[in-house]
Amino acid sequence: MMIAALSALPGILLVAAGTPRQAAALSSHRLHQARRRALRLDGFALLLLSLGVATTGADRARHLVAWIGTIGLEAVAVALLFTAGSRSRRT
Repeated sequence: MMIAALSALPGILLVAAGTPRQAAALSSHRLHQARRRALRLDGFALLLLSLGVATTGADRARHLVAWIGTIGLEAVAVALLFTAGSRSRRT
């Protein structure tokens, strides 16, 4: 489960970085749509990889529920990270 969580966090970061608003907050220049799409696709690929790793082996249902909870916590952490970063840039 630890490998699934460690591969999901960069996936969530990439998906978030692929959105127009967060891409503008992360870089000083505007990212092209193709680059943002590539970031999102890479992020979803990492999320699928983490789902595959999490649901291998015995007791898949319990691991799936734990994976969903982990994804939720990591998404909240990424949202707070981007919010704090955007507020520090404004001041």
